[in-house]
Amino acid sequence: MHPQTIPAVGYVALGTVRWTTPSGALDIKAGEGAGLPQLPITETSPGTTPTLWYAFAIAETGSESATLATMRRLAVGGQLPLPQPEGSYTIRLDLVTIEGGGRTASQSHGGAVLIFALDGQIEIRTTNGGHDFRGPKEGSGLAPGGAVQVVNRTSAPARVLEFFYTPDALTFETTLTTSP
Repeated sequence: MHPQTIPAVGYVALGTVRWTTPSGALDIKAGEGAGLPQLPITETSPGTTPTLWYAFAIAETGSESATLATMRRLAVGGQLPLPQPEGSYTIRLDLVTIEGGGRTASQSHGGAVLIFALDGQIEIRTTNGGHDFRGPKEGSGLAPGGAVQVVNRTSAPARVLEFFYTPDALTFETTLTTSP
């Protein structure tokens, strides 16, 4: 049960998750994602098969619900600059498949980014020559404005979730001509 409303999206990797709110219920199946309704919510597994799902949220540490506070954190981004810009924000979750030995385009983002490996072995290249190696169910958060490129370190495809939190007043994404 989550009594507060926080900006969040969920992605179901296995089974089905049911989100129940005062206005109804939503079932999210494996391979699907959805934005968390801005209402108090109860999460359940409506079936008998195991469920594995990931939540991506923007929350102030210490102010999250008791349930959220006890969830295992697989990846946490750094603290965002304060104060945050006034206005609306875009929250987006992308599922990206990177072929064996492949890479994403080199980009910078106006907001924060969290990159999470569902499966495969990836390298997250960042500004100033940073190299962060992540395996299945591992991720890293990146500060707003930094350059990033994700490289698949194996010959098998890798599936990656990319979570974005961007002030609408800033440029969402800029493609760069050089690798970080």
